[in-house]
Amino acid sequence: MESVANSKLIEKYWKGETTQHEEKMLKWLVVENPELFTEKDRDYFQSLVSFDDTGMDKEFTMKDILPNEGTSTKRTALLTWIPRMAAAGILLTGLIWFFSVKESKQTVLANSEMQLAYEQAQEALLLVSNKMAKMNSINNALIKFDETQAKIKSSTYK
Repeated sequence: MESVANSKLIEKYWKGETTQHEEKMLKWLVVENPELFTEKDRDYFQSLVSFDDTGMDKEFTMKDILPNEGTSTKRTALLTWIPRMAAAGILLTGLIWFFSVKESKQTVLANSEMQLAYEQAQEALLLVSNKMAKMNSINNALIKFDETQAKIKSSTYK
């Protein structure tokens, strides 16, 4: 009868339906009567009992069970910083390259715009020069016409 009750209690445990009191009773039964359990169940519950015996309480930390904590932490910190520094270097290089290319494009644009403005100003000044030369020749013709007209007037009134 006791083994039937134990098997029902174990089934209840595996289904997750036991209370804390029932779990403590299972652990006690494993210690007191291990022959009542299958080998698989006995190993599992004995590991739980030994786990409880390690004395894990609220002050338990991973430092209590980790060996050589100092060296692994330093190595881990170094291994996490190396990729971060590499990524920062790549990002910095990319930003420098981006802005230098942008400036060189702006310089090329500025140079081509300045060349275009120079050519347009040169054409405008050449046009003004041609118009002034033409006006100067017309002005000379008008001066000559005035002189000739003055000579004609002076010769007719004499």
